[in-house]
Amino acid sequence: MADASQLDELVGFLSRGTPPQLQDVALDYVVGLTGSADGLKVLRSSHKCLFALLDLLEMEKLPSMDLVFRALVNISADGELKSHMTSQSLEYLLTGLVRPDYTFADGACMILSNVTREEAGARMLHDVMMKSPEDVMAALVDAFCNVSFNTSKCTLDYMATLLSNITQVPAIRRKLTNKDQCLLQRLLPFTGYEKSKVRRGGVIGVIRNCCIDPACHDWLLGKEVGLLTHLLLPLAGPEEFSDEEMDKLPVSLQLLEPDKTREDDPSIRIMLIEAIMQLCATKAGRDVIKSLGTYYIMRELYSWEKDAEARLTCRKLIDFLISDEPEAGMENLREVSVPAEVQRDLEEQKKQELKDMEEELQAAGDGDTTASAAAGTTNVTATDAYA
Repeated sequence: MADASQLDELVGFLSRGTPPQLQDVALDYVVGLTGSADGLKVLRSSHKCLFALLDLLEMEKLPSMDLVFRALVNISADGELKSHMTSQSLEYLLTGLVRPDYTFADGACMILSNVTREEAGARMLHDVMMKSPEDVMAALVDAFCNVSFNTSKCTLDYMATLLSNITQVPAIRRKLTNKDQCLLQRLLPFTGYEKSKVRRGGVIGVIRNCCIDPACHDWLLGKEVGLLTHLLLPLAGPEEFSDEEMDKLPVSLQLLEPDKTREDDPSIRIMLIEAIMQLCATKAGRDVIKSLGTYYIMRELYSWEKDAEARLTCRKLIDFLISDEPEAGMENLREVSVPAEVQRDLEEQKKQELKDMEEELQAAGDGDTTASAAAGTTNVTATDAYA
């Protein structure tokens, strides 16, 4: 394992103008360092290696550029190292995403997804976007929604994770829910995109985050967007309902095919339910959600659900839907202040409820109690990226 002084020597072989054979050996060694905890510790001792890699980004014809991206994908998953990514490099990667011929667009998506996983990184990228004279957000959505946009065989699936991450920033959410641009509406068809769980989960993460702001709930639930249908459809199965129940459901959820399947990823099912819960923050939102038969879809989902956390989340929404309205003055749940000690008690209660749910499912013999990270919230590594 290299020490700091050997790393400085190694950096010399990463610079532009180094003979390709020597540069390949150096890059291959760096990729190895980025793939282990000990190696990342060495890289944290000196940021010269990171800066040398970033300096190579613009050399798109570099024969070993694949190694550069492998290393940077892993580095950007490290909390300390990614904080030193330069604005210039982020801007370059962002620009590459909206170029149809950019060969390394998928790698760029993965790096930017890692960088923006925490809010600080999301805000840093937003600042970069704001400096551009172009409408970067609209350009990203354009590229993402055109599945054949990239002519270099990049899928841009991880752009969904990037979009989900940057919606941590309120200004990004306002941009996506701008009624004059229809950006969010263009993403909705991907809630059922079967070819990629990453793309599907990232879009649902975007929607869930956009549901945080009660000011746009009426619009989201209205006919112009019709969001509730897009959230319920992946959660619906082939079950039959009574005529009375059927009449309350949105038209697109009535008389589903006998082979209709539900979203197969529990973390995505959780995000869908959480988005609906966000829309229940106001009385007007609750009235719409209750009037469209949401309870019936949740009731059947609860009976079917085998994942402990997803089942618990479903039960919480059901309890909410069948409970009485909050007392006067507390109708907008976003405006209700919850003391810190109560929040701690609720977290402990949730842990106990999850444990009880796992035991309940295990006793029934059909539980899946394996924890799974929510789609779009985990770092991407070179193993994931280039598997």
